[in-house]
Amino acid sequence: MAAIAAGVRPAIARSSPAASAGSLDALGRSLSGRLILPGDTAYRLASWPNNARWADVAPIAVAVCRTPGDVQRCLRWAREEGQRFAVRSGGHNYAGFSTTTGLLIDVRPMNSVRIDPSRGIVEIGAGANNQDMANAFRHTAFSVPSGRCPTVGIAGLTLGGGWGFSATHGGLTCDSLLASDIVLADAGQVNANGSEPTADLFWALQGGGGGNFGINTSFTFRLREVSEEVTTFSIVWPGTRQVEMLSTLLAIQAAHPTRISTRTKTYPQRPGAKPARQDIVVATLGQFFGPRAQALEALAPALGLVKPLQSDIRQMSYWQARDYLITDDPNGLYDLRSAYVAGSMPGDGLETMLDWVSRWPGGSLLPENVGLFFAIGGKVRER
Repeated sequence: MAAIAAGVRPAIARSSPAASAGSLDALGRSLSGRLILPGDTAYRLASWPNNARWADVAPIAVAVCRTPGDVQRCLRWAREEGQRFAVRSGGHNYAGFSTTTGLLIDVRPMNSVRIDPSRGIVEIGAGANNQDMANAFRHTAFSVPSGRCPTVGIAGLTLGGGWGFSATHGGLTCDSLLASDIVLADAGQVNANGSEPTADLFWALQGGGGGNFGINTSFTFRLREVSEEVTTFSIVWPGTRQVEMLSTLLAIQAAHPTRISTRTKTYPQRPGAKPARQDIVVATLGQFFGPRAQALEALAPALGLVKPLQSDIRQMSYWQARDYLITDDPNGLYDLRSAYVAGSMPGDGLETMLDWVSRWPGGSLLPENVGLFFAIGGKVRER
């Protein structure tokens, strides 16, 4: 299980040395894309991060890259000018690592998705996001396990592992990775795969390296067939017997590690600071790989423990389920902290989590504190 709660220490933004207008002009003229400077009409939109916590970290320029060659030119320029830089695909990095006071290298125009069923692969540009992938795959019988936030970029998703509601059944996004084109620190480009001399680099790109070994420009994945029907569920229980209910839901996940995938959470039933214990509800959202009757059987221990406030359990196609489970992207100012829990969270840990939820003083834009558990076992543990 992966548990998520609020609070993380902000990263420290460091200033970059001033860049001359002449050097920036030369960089802009060398790109097939576009260099956006402060004062340009598009600058505020181009530099704005997904998380407004980092909106005051302003780049000296935004390089909108259309090709790997553009990325290479940006990296050479940053080396020659002694400038800091950051790379942005979806821009969802919670710690602000896709923001910089130096050059912001934006790869979002490189968002092609080329599916090759005859070879069983898909090649995806580093600027594509979850929604781009869904649009390309929707009318096929294939997919790559991916995330549920539509604007999260494939690069950050893959290099960070890549959790989604298909992970327990089909593995993390990085588990389907076959190769990646990557620009290295010397601005040279290689195709990293499982063969020498790039075998170690390829290993580092499969979720464990944090995206720190170069600038990835494309990814090649193994296709997975998704013709089977699944059962989605969204269930909310009232603020009673929360610890017992949470323990039951975690036990259900553990008992069906590859057939079920859940996001279980506690949250205040109504807005306001420091919610009373009886106002903290328990909810679970997820999918079961199989028919509705079998899903109901798996969920029976929780459904019989306390009568739900609401329950929606339906059988549908894989892509219908993806649309059902999609989440609104976080916006405004938000903050998360995550940790892994080996096995199940003990009762005293659940009590502590509920206690912290009840202490929440409220927020400016999203006055809600939650404790979340994402299932990350099953096929994920097999790698």
